[in-house]
Parts: sequence; C-alpha cells; structure tokens
Amino acid sequence: MAPFAAPPFAAPVWAVPRGTEGVRIMTQAVTESMSVAECLAGTGLAESDLADEDTEIWAHQEFTVVRNIIDALGGQPGRGIEVGGFSTLGRTGMLGFAFLTSATVREGLERALPYLALAPSHMRLSVEADDEHDYLAADDSDIPADIRPFIVERDVGGLAAVLRGANVCLEPDWLETTRCALSFLPECGRRPLRSGRISRATGSPSGRERSIRHCRRRIRTPPE
Repeated sequence: MAPFAAPPFAAPVWAVPRGTEGVRIMTQAVTESMSVAECLAGTGLAESDLADEDTEIWAHQEFTVVRNIIDALGGQPGRGIEVGGFSTLGRTGMLGFAFLTSATVREGLERALPYLALAPSHMRLSVEADDEHDYLAADDSDIPADIRPFIVERDVGGLAAVLRGANVCLEPDWLETTRCALSFLPECGRRPLRSGRISRATGSPSGRERSIRHCRRRIRTPPE
C-alpha cells in the first residue's frame, strides 16, 4: 500500500477554516462559571452557530474564546488541562475513525496527523524517534504567546482524553515549550508507539482507506 502523503501546509496548522467542535468543548467545560454568550463575546458567533455542524470558523475566533475564558476565570496552570479533559474520541469524527482502524498507536497517529486541520487542535504534531524512544512532538511556536500555555494544556489534555477513549494510556515524561515532547515508553505498562496496539482497531484496510479519503475531501487535498 502506498504511503499517505501529508498535505502541504506552509501556514500554521490552524490557518484554515474548521468546525466549531473546539469552541463547543470549551463552552461545555466552563458552563458552571460562564455563559455561552460570555464565551463568544467578540467572536461574531452566536450560540446557534455552535449547534450547526456545517458552521466553519477561523482560529482568531477560537482564540478570542480562549482569551474570554482566561480573562474571566484566570490563566492559572491546569485550566487548559481541565478544558481539554472534555474532549472525547467520539468528537473526533472521521479523524478518530482513521486512528481506530489502524493496527498500532504509531500507525494511527501517522495516519491522522496529516489531517490535523480537521481536529480541534492548534499545535503542529509529529511522530519522531531516537535510539531509545518514540515521541509525539507538539510544536506550539505558531500559537500567540498570550494564550500559548492554555492552548498547549488544552490540546495535550484533549489528546490524552481522546487516546484514553481508544484504551491508550498517555503518560508524558516531560512537557516543555515552545517545543513539548511526549515520550511513550514500553516500561511500566506504557504503550510504545512502535508496537502498542489499539484495542478497538477492528476496521478493514478498505475501511482505513475510506476514512483517509474522507479526510482528504474535508480539507480539499487531492490524493497523491
């Protein structure tokens, strides 16, 4: 089978229109402290837009929601992790299906990462390796500095929540900005990227190919 080529994103990974799932997750996470209207202030969005699956927004609108939350609730460490914890595997759509129909964690990530524009994440992710470990590296250098800590926490926390939905335990050895690396180790029951299997990966090769074709169509990328 021919490898899947990554779409040629020259701009930041978030510089494309995307759905409102990321905003929905944030408004749900802070619902006890902020109204949806307060979250959306200054975005040009209405609450009805969040209920419309076809609505597309730009990153600056989502960044405004982040700033509204920080202004209202504070930007203390851990706030983004709490918000990211509201992410679920089911909210990732076809991107999650592409991951689930892969044989291993690493294969699933390598299939999904080229289509990150379909996910409610703003970091540029890549799978890297050295002689000892495989890494999921999250580059946050494209994110505005004033909201970078929140976004890094939210996106890493959201990724961990999504992987838990696939019975994959994410245990980072360290996080650092502007380059934060998450190391998957084979010791202590952790799943190495090279061999760890996804327990729910029951799809056929044809199912995997259909999911990738769907992702390509969503971001208007012609197949190689």
